[in-house]
Amino acid sequence: MHAYKHVKLYIMKNLTLLIAALLISMAATAGGWTYNRLNRLYEMDQWRCVNVSKRIMKRAPEKPSPFYFVAAVYNEKQKTHPTIKTRYMMMSKSLRYATKFEELGDLDMMSEVNWGAYVLQLRDDTDAIMRDLDSHNLSYLADKLDRKCDNLLLLHKKILIVEDPDEGLASTTIEIDPNEEIQNETPSNHEGAGYFGLASGNEVAPSANKIQEQKLLEMINEERRALFMKELKWNNDLARAARYHAYDMAGQEYTMNDSYDRINGELIFVADAQERISQFQKKKNVYQQDISVGTTSALNTFKKWMSSDQANEMLLNEYNRSVGIGLVHDENSPYGYYWVIVLGEK
Repeated sequence: MHAYKHVKLYIMKNLTLLIAALLISMAATAGGWTYNRLNRLYEMDQWRCVNVSKRIMKRAPEKPSPFYFVAAVYNEKQKTHPTIKTRYMMMSKSLRYATKFEELGDLDMMSEVNWGAYVLQLRDDTDAIMRDLDSHNLSYLADKLDRKCDNLLLLHKKILIVEDPDEGLASTTIEIDPNEEIQNETPSNHEGAGYFGLASGNEVAPSANKIQEQKLLEMINEERRALFMKELKWNNDLARAARYHAYDMAGQEYTMNDSYDRINGELIFVADAQERISQFQKKKNVYQQDISVGTTSALNTFKKWMSSDQANEMLLNEYNRSVGIGLVHDENSPYGYYWVIVLGEK
């Protein structure tokens, strides 16, 4: 009798496990069936794919694949529509459905649709329609799309961090010799070249090496792309502000973000960084700045900033859009090489 009970319990336990496995398998199969069906419709008739996807959303709002296909269709259709405001509405819908897919999709589904690459494509497509909206004096609509796309990218970034919390910053693939010495384009001893005090904003201080400045920007943008962020755009006014401050630090022998003059051996405060940068770029903006001294290559400067929590947060701030970098070499200064980076939100 006892043996019979044990056999019965064994059979019931295994039957329960079998049913659970079947249910999981059926759910996975159903998800795959939904994706395959919508994928065929997407290739044959994209608007029908949208209609079927929306019906599935109502019946099974937890399924991610319908949101992906609707986002993809609206994005494709907006590219060829003749009316700019209709294009805006389609792109807005595409980003909304893409954000929902980001919330619902698991790693297998995201891998199936190559989601990481598609998110970058959405950023590029959003930038393209934003430029068209600006040209039609519809900048307020462009700003709305920009915020929606930024929210999508931030959500994607957070999910990546949750999936792999131990993964560090992406490594750059730019080939630069870590020990590469800077070949100066301008004479190395400027003795400040008159760049001190509060700048007028008209100064054009020369760079010690513009190639190294651009290499540093490439490395920073490589890091931002790996995190699905917008690239920083070079701004000549911010570069002039950066180079001015680099000369000022070298000539007046100090290493701070604010501006100082050395009078009778004593440092006297002149202006904070915001005030000085605003002399070079008059439009209202929010600026951030960091410095590095003594580093003799773009790569070493990049590594130094990436290892600093404060600099890292600034360089990877999703709200920053523009940048200027200044490199100065003065062989008679305490540190020789002076790097300054200035970033703005516009």
